[in-house]
Amino acid sequence: MEVLSPAHILSNLSDLREEGLLCDIELQVEGEMISAHRALLAAVSPYFKVLFSGGFKEVTQKVIEIKGVSFNGLKGVIDCCYETTLDLNTDNLSDILSAATLVQISQIIDHCKVFMSDNLSELTCFLFLNLAEKFFMQDVKEKTVEYILRNFTTVRKVDEFKEISKDSLIQYLSHDHLNVKGDESEAFYAAKDWLQADPDRMQFTEEVLKNIRFHMMDSHDLCDIGDMNIIDSRKECRVFIREALAFNSKQLDLAKPLKSDFRARPRGREGILVLESLEGRNVPVDGWQSLKENHVYLCPLTREKEHQDNSTGIQSNTKKHMQLQTVNKFVRNSTYLMEVNNFVFLFATDNESFEPVAMRYEPARNEWISLTPAPCDQFDGRAVVGSSIALIDEGGEIYIYLISGMPVSKESTFDSDKPCSRKVLRYDIAYDTWKVMPDIPTASYYSAAIGRSSNGYYPVDEFIYVTGGNEPLDKESKTKTYAFDVRANLWLCKPPMKYGRYAHCMALVNNMLYVIGGYGADRIETFDIIEEQWTDLENVNINVAGSCAIVRDETILILGGKSNNNLSSDVMVFNTRDQKVKVHKKCLPQPMWCPIGALIVHPALL
Repeated sequence: MEVLSPAHILSNLSDLREEGLLCDIELQVEGEMISAHRALLAAVSPYFKVLFSGGFKEVTQKVIEIKGVSFNGLKGVIDCCYETTLDLNTDNLSDILSAATLVQISQIIDHCKVFMSDNLSELTCFLFLNLAEKFFMQDVKEKTVEYILRNFTTVRKVDEFKEISKDSLIQYLSHDHLNVKGDESEAFYAAKDWLQADPDRMQFTEEVLKNIRFHMMDSHDLCDIGDMNIIDSRKECRVFIREALAFNSKQLDLAKPLKSDFRARPRGREGILVLESLEGRNVPVDGWQSLKENHVYLCPLTREKEHQDNSTGIQSNTKKHMQLQTVNKFVRNSTYLMEVNNFVFLFATDNESFEPVAMRYEPARNEWISLTPAPCDQFDGRAVVGSSIALIDEGGEIYIYLISGMPVSKESTFDSDKPCSRKVLRYDIAYDTWKVMPDIPTASYYSAAIGRSSNGYYPVDEFIYVTGGNEPLDKESKTKTYAFDVRANLWLCKPPMKYGRYAHCMALVNNMLYVIGGYGADRIETFDIIEEQWTDLENVNINVAGSCAIVRDETILILGGKSNNNLSSDVMVFNTRDQKVKVHKKCLPQPMWCPIGALIVHPALL
């Protein structure tokens, strides 16, 4: 039971100080005196504790001069030691921080951090950023930079913006998260205003403007900007405009995804683009033919600082999902997405005509365009479902492979009485054309494939790996593993999996192939693509079929699928480092069978 409260004792000490009683130390700052009690200062400040008890000359001195801080700053800190309250504002913040840092009172420093975080605005952000850098407040600095990036279109108009350093300006202009509200010219005019604020800065014009993503501007804005003296008078800057105009020309439209130049990448944040599932839409089977379009959703990933125990940043709040431009056809039966330099390619079967469909999504413009579909004549005039899909970079030329599958028609969704196709087709992104490749040795549907290459997407030689799949006429197809050697144009047999499976998914992390779930197995198997050995992860069970795997850093996101005959809207996260699985409930916009997803950067998430 508390008899004497600390607050009461502290209040009495404050009264004694006000009356000048029992004060045994005078702090001299800028020629003015601050009276205090040594015991109290030593109790709250490690600095004063050492000063008054560490064998220094100040132990016996009645007056101690304190240098390096202001009188108002130190008085505010000492007053807070007695009164426990602190009236902070933008005028005294710097002085208080200097004094609190000197005397090492962490509680006051933390209070200043909270004040700065709670009072961020376009008028205070640059002051707070300077203080955060001066006093090594990394968390406040990161939050302030985030605020500047998020509110750039208003922040750039305050006078303090023109006083920032060149390095800071380049940091903002080069950042993927710079929110220009879909108008890259905002970044250009911010750079232009900063350069013209001081004639001495004009020498940095090219160094600054090369961080503008001119490729993201429309031709009208590019022409207007190109006529300005700051551009027209400099050869290097004129090249920026010419290259951007060429990028936006129709002649180079098909080749856009092949441009890895950062200037062709939209500013935005990471999210997962998913196409709605036919089964998850809750439409009766007899109503499927009436569906005319697919909804497309963007599932945001949280920012790194918002999830301490979840390195994936999955958001389970479905209200935060964004609906993007719909696909103007309803596609079904083994639809596939493939991300290439932030463009998304879709390959599917039209719900009404049962003809192949190919489309491409451009996040910067939120639009789908039609491409040349896979040729039906390779499959007796039928579309093919249950294919596997892989992406590979062959010396800078990027191709998408569609591998095997089962022919379908209006009369029979799955022609189970017919053997699966062994056909392999290669799609050329640059020319929108298809080429027939060597047949895979064993035909199947619902296999899984992944491609990797030495100089592009993955860090080994050019191979496409295909595992498992279902072929009613070949029971061993479920365990088979093949590798297609792109250079030799040849299929190779690899060691089979321990467990037969189909409708599974695969992912590649650090030269290790992960085979996950599917019908026939609930274990994860790994294949070391260097040693060519399979390993069974005995302690990791994932009982899901028809899911989709997306790699983010060293984690694998496993989207949707069917578990115990129930469709799922969950996302399972498998951490390849500790081999643990975490389930995040209802992260997808609907329960999904064979969901298709792609990890992209999208401007809408800013």
